[in-house]
Amino acid sequence: MENRARIQKIADKATANLLPAKSAGPYEAEYQKFIKWCEENKIREFSETTLLVYFQIKSEIMKASTLWTIYSVPKSTLDIKHNINHSKFYKLTAFLKRQNDTSPRSLKYLPVETFLFTAPDQRESCDYDSA
Repeated sequence: MENRARIQKIADKATANLLPAKSAGPYEAEYQKFIKWCEENKIREFSETTLLVYFQIKSEIMKASTLWTIYSVPKSTLDIKHNINHSKFYKLTAFLKRQNDTSPRSLKYLPVETFLFTAPDQRESCDYDSA
């Protein structure tokens, strides 16, 4: 049993530094908000359903881009601290995508080359002197 505790302590030390160094503070703060919300609602299971409810509530007061940012926090910290893999949380990902009406990936941009070669060489202008 003593050896098992020692190994766990070493593993905990190794995983403690897995969060990005610059973001560790904000990640921990957002993680604590999520944990507090779970405790207040007597939620003990960190399932996809739990996260769907959490983000549904957040979506009523936050923009989609903020939701994606916040999603990365519990995703990373729950994976590290509770060994929860979010890769199969398809409903949650679909929900977050639906919150964003104009996802940057769905926008169509006119390539610069097309603009440069098809735009007229001269601008139309008003002649204010002739008025």
